[in-house]
Amino acid sequence: MRKAVVAVGALVLSIALTVVAVVPAAVPAAAHDEPHIVITGGGWGHGRGMGQYGALGYARDLGWSSRRILDHFYRGTTHGPVPSSLSFDADKMRVDLRYLSSRSTTVALAQGSLLLTDDSGTGLVNITDGAVRLTANGSGFRLETATGCGGPWTDRQVLGRSKIRVVAHQPTGSNPTGSDGLLKVCGPQYLVWYEGEIWAVTNSGGRQRTINVVSVEQYLRGVVPNESPASWPAAALEAQAVAARSYVLAGDTRWRPYADTCDSVWCQVYDGRYTTRGGRWRASTDPRTDDAIVATAGQVRLTSSGAVARTEFSSSTGGFTAGGDFPAVADLGDSVSANPNHRWESHISIAVLESRYRLGDFVDLVVTDRNGHGPWGGRVGRIEIRFRNGTRTMSGNDFRRAFGLKSDLFTVSAIHRNADGSPDTGTDDDRDFQAATVDLLYRRLAGRAPTSGELGTWTDALVARGAEAKRELAGRLVHSEPFAGRLIDDLYRRALNRRSDSPGRSYWLNQMNNSALTYQQMGALFYGSDEYYQRAGNNNRAFVTSLYENILGRRPDGGGLDYWTGLMDSGRVGQVDAARLFYESVESRRTRARLLYRQVTAGELDSASTGDGADYLISRSDLDLAVEYAMMLVPQS
Repeated sequence: MRKAVVAVGALVLSIALTVVAVVPAAVPAAAHDEPHIVITGGGWGHGRGMGQYGALGYARDLGWSSRRILDHFYRGTTHGPVPSSLSFDADKMRVDLRYLSSRSTTVALAQGSLLLTDDSGTGLVNITDGAVRLTANGSGFRLETATGCGGPWTDRQVLGRSKIRVVAHQPTGSNPTGSDGLLKVCGPQYLVWYEGEIWAVTNSGGRQRTINVVSVEQYLRGVVPNESPASWPAAALEAQAVAARSYVLAGDTRWRPYADTCDSVWCQVYDGRYTTRGGRWRASTDPRTDDAIVATAGQVRLTSSGAVARTEFSSSTGGFTAGGDFPAVADLGDSVSANPNHRWESHISIAVLESRYRLGDFVDLVVTDRNGHGPWGGRVGRIEIRFRNGTRTMSGNDFRRAFGLKSDLFTVSAIHRNADGSPDTGTDDDRDFQAATVDLLYRRLAGRAPTSGELGTWTDALVARGAEAKRELAGRLVHSEPFAGRLIDDLYRRALNRRSDSPGRSYWLNQMNNSALTYQQMGALFYGSDEYYQRAGNNNRAFVTSLYENILGRRPDGGGLDYWTGLMDSGRVGQVDAARLFYESVESRRTRARLLYRQVTAGELDSASTGDGADYLISRSDLDLAVEYAMMLVPQS
């Protein structure tokens, strides 16, 4: 389930193996000085379910547990044990080795003998030569033997069976280590060592298939480190383990009846125990991902009906998941500094467009439909390529595949051409877009346009450093007097019912910017002050009533009012502590998340995203959340 390089329900290419990624066929990149279209986008993959970089961001930067990560991305599912009613045996899971499709099944063993049996387990032949090659011939399989993968091969016999099982047989007392006791499958380009059994079978079309039969937990050992780097935090790896286990146990009928899943990007990349894929011998497992698998053993995500959920995942969501089987949610973790694909840019040559579609001169590229979730209005549903002699309309996903884009979350940020069709060298497309980004950040966070010096300096920074520089600028603007000062002004107005005085405003701004106090801690001090207590009515019951009204925005319920008043009357909770507990409540955090989002983006949060913001404020400050919302700001095309 790895980066979206294939269609058909397919998954997404793993983060861990991007060095060997197969990217989609794309039009040639546009030269910088020829007419071209600039596409700015976010994420890599289909964006459905869990974002792997989002899981990293939530685990590393926010300290989320794996359960919390999974609850966030797979809403509508619950955490639970593998149910007993699966469509196949999880202890004997059949994995189609697609790199051997329609090829002979060639298996070698360094130590021990190869026992060949029929489907019932009845022994057919025991091979001590070291390697076997099984080739379908219409009446069964022709057996050849050799001392190793490279032959030379000796023709032995025809085994008249529709399925041949190859098992490693070890003499009593033998205890081979490492790869010596594992079945080595010899492919045309690389070798893989597997646990379990290897089967040679034919599908309904008579084509040969090679199957590895293992337990789901053995299978996961060769999957999880290929999907998420083993160096990632344990919580992210555990979330990946549960997602990978759930995905495969949900069942995949594409490979029936001869297999339950496959080993490629069409399913989840699985490399057995050791492999030479990528040009070098390496272990396909890692102790850290092994630990994550053990820590979550037998745990899956379950639908409301109790079935295992088909938990798709992709490399990067671009900041918002795509929806589908699970509700679309904001992915604040996706902007983690390690993510190279949170924002990206691609150029498409206008000359190539005209040559490909042969509809005359290019006129415009227009997005006509989006899904409404995320930057630019969400993922592209429909897009029109307009020419002088006609229009080519396609889905955003088809456009992504046709032009090698990383996802269907993108916008047309610039079209560079001259009216006569000659090269447009008068502007720099990337600078144009980044300058617009700088201008937008200043206007939303500082309430003004940037000076020419600020615009030039930060445009250079964003061109050179991308999202890292954008985050730095957003952080500076959020902590500056116009933005942070506005939050302080709101505290004076809401808590003390007066305008801020200049010395007090400067003091609190300094406290917040020097990290002495978070905005939440400041709120507790304002609402817990004697000035507020006296204004509220100068008694505990009136004070608690006022906290309900001003912090939670509602009238107190009788039980809650009595409870908090009793705590204060007994001396167990003081003014500041009571205000702090109210200010840290989920109701307060949800309200503050909505207000921050509105202040930064001028938009409104839906209920799910409001909950995300409230969760974020458990461990981070309001200003940190404002930066995350600022990272979602993108100039509109």
